[in-house]
Amino acid sequence: MINRNYSVYTGGRLRMKAFFVSDIHETDPTEILANIKLESPDVIFVGGDLMEAKKPHLADKVTGSEEAYRFLFSASQLAPVYYGLGNHETHLSEAKKERARLSGAVLLENAMTEVHTTSGVFTIGAVGPLTNADFLREFDRVNTYKILICHEPERAVRELADVKADLILSGHAHGGQWRFFGRGVYAPGQGIFPKYTHGLYGRLLVSSGVANHVRVPRINNPPETVTITFL
Repeated sequence: MINRNYSVYTGGRLRMKAFFVSDIHETDPTEILANIKLESPDVIFVGGDLMEAKKPHLADKVTGSEEAYRFLFSASQLAPVYYGLGNHETHLSEAKKERARLSGAVLLENAMTEVHTTSGVFTIGAVGPLTNADFLREFDRVNTYKILICHEPERAVRELADVKADLILSGHAHGGQWRFFGRGVYAPGQGIFPKYTHGLYGRLLVSSGVANHVRVPRINNPPETVTITFL
């Protein structure tokens, strides 16, 4: 697993270090936690697909989720954690959401919160598996520096083009699964040779994520976590 670094210029409105991780898919979080400790961030953003509840019968299934809860609890001891949901959490039960909150993390689903730090004020929000227009209108009215988690980058481009976010954080594409000549081969929601798989596209930052949920191996595409330095 590698850690990639990006710098985002805010015009001095915000000066902090954030750790961003997506697509954990209930895997052992030991390496992720080690990267967090090495980076020593001010905040941690979780970009969705931490847990598996893509289908209704998985809504309250606990097997596998213990690793996800361990990650949330341990990460929350290192820095404040803000957790947005992905498509694999579409049917996450209220009981599991509540347990996630009890870990110390702030779970955001079509919701936002204002965060005050010694280096500036920002608002972090997250769209849920289903977009909520009322939430987006409320988000637009906020005047602080704004960060929005939207798990699927294609949704971010299609549904959030007019939303006034300074930075949008996505995952989902798993880096295109196989990468050749700097391009991914396939991503769900984008198909063959997807455009948004890995890196910074204007205000959209896409992580390759840290785990698979299928047996297809990753090629030239190591699992990654991300450090964002706001300047």
